[in-house]
Amino acid sequence: MERNTPAYIRPFLKIAGKIIDIADKGLHGKGISFRTKRELQILYPDIKREEAEKQFRITRLANVMFTVLLGGLLLLAIATGNDDDIRIVEGSIVRGGYNDGDRQVSLEIFRGQDEAGVVDITIGAREYEEKQLLEVLDDFRMHLPELIRGQNPDLHNVTEDLCLLQQYEGYPFTVSWYCRSGEYLSDAGELIKAPEQDVQIWLEPIIMYGSGQWENPIAITLLKGETDEKAALQKYLLDSEADSRKQEKWVLPSDWNGQDLHYKVKNGGYAIMWISLLAVGVAAVFLLAEKDLHEKYVQRQRQLKEEYPELLHRMVLYIGAGMTIRGCLYQISREYSEGIAGGMEKNIAFEELGYVCREIRTGVSEADAYERFGQRTGVQEYIRLCTLLIQNLQKGSGTLAERLREEAGNAQTEYLQLCKKAGEEAETKLLVPMALMLIVVMLMILIPAFQTAGI
Repeated sequence: MERNTPAYIRPFLKIAGKIIDIADKGLHGKGISFRTKRELQILYPDIKREEAEKQFRITRLANVMFTVLLGGLLLLAIATGNDDDIRIVEGSIVRGGYNDGDRQVSLEIFRGQDEAGVVDITIGAREYEEKQLLEVLDDFRMHLPELIRGQNPDLHNVTEDLCLLQQYEGYPFTVSWYCRSGEYLSDAGELIKAPEQDVQIWLEPIIMYGSGQWENPIAITLLKGETDEKAALQKYLLDSEADSRKQEKWVLPSDWNGQDLHYKVKNGGYAIMWISLLAVGVAAVFLLAEKDLHEKYVQRQRQLKEEYPELLHRMVLYIGAGMTIRGCLYQISREYSEGIAGGMEKNIAFEELGYVCREIRTGVSEADAYERFGQRTGVQEYIRLCTLLIQNLQKGSGTLAERLREEAGNAQTEYLQLCKKAGEEAETKLLVPMALMLIVVMLMILIPAFQTAGI
């Protein structure tokens, strides 16, 4: 069993073995279902039952340990390599270096003992000292009111956020925005609160290009509406963050409108998600061990059924030539061993027959050897064959050859039915790929036809 274990699992086998020894304290077979014990006995007849069960449990535990180690390393890599891991240290947030991009952070804010809500803030990268190098274009000044109005009909009926950007497509300049009435409109163009009555305010953009800079005041009219206190707090934080762009750290404001502010970075819950996935993976490895063993068992039983007619035909041939049952089995086993030495593929039925011959040579009675043969296979056809052989030993029936021929005919019929069933299953599995291929062929035909027709 251990020789079939992948190489990357083998280093864990010794540790798993010691853990199993400590856990068992002399008892065997814990944590294994009755079906698994039966399948282990059939799949590994050359290994003692207790040893096979122990090896299965050791291999299963080694796979679980490997999964835990691999998942732990993945979690560690994610934790250490996560560029978005933002922390508050001594009331400050360390921003990225000069060449780093902006980072998003969600701050849970507390005013005094009360929670003020969660605010999303963009932590900008540390910037170099900027040389005010921008040039004003006349056509930009002419189109600027249209560019910044956003969803508003015009700048004299503003009820939605304005589109105040640092750069606009098609223009080689940078714009720095400033609003004198900061309680209504942020420098980013976001409406903080609507006035109680219509009010005119001034935007003062500084347009920069090259070594020059120009101011271009723009009058806008805000229509009255409702107040948004959270937006006001967000604007306050945005202004504070913008003012500290040239500093290594952003010192978080400690008060707002006479109330103390406290902060906590809102985590995205990724650690919990990855730990949950790791737990699911470990559980899957543990539970799928028995499922994998069962699939091997089912494959073995299917192969035994496929090999049954060949075994019967050889027995009929040798018994018809005058050999005894024992001599027939010895001859088949000897030919199989020579074929294996010559590179022939393994045959499970002939392997089991070799166990029967070795048991007989070691002193086990033929009847017991045949009975064990049927039990090891667990296949109804082989159990029926073993019953015929045992009855022949006990009663000395002279019709064994005839009954074996009849059994061989039935086996051949069952084999053909098995092949037909396998073919039908294969056809069913091919339906989806065939449907996909049909869709591809139809597209290959229809697309050129539509293009030719100009559709």
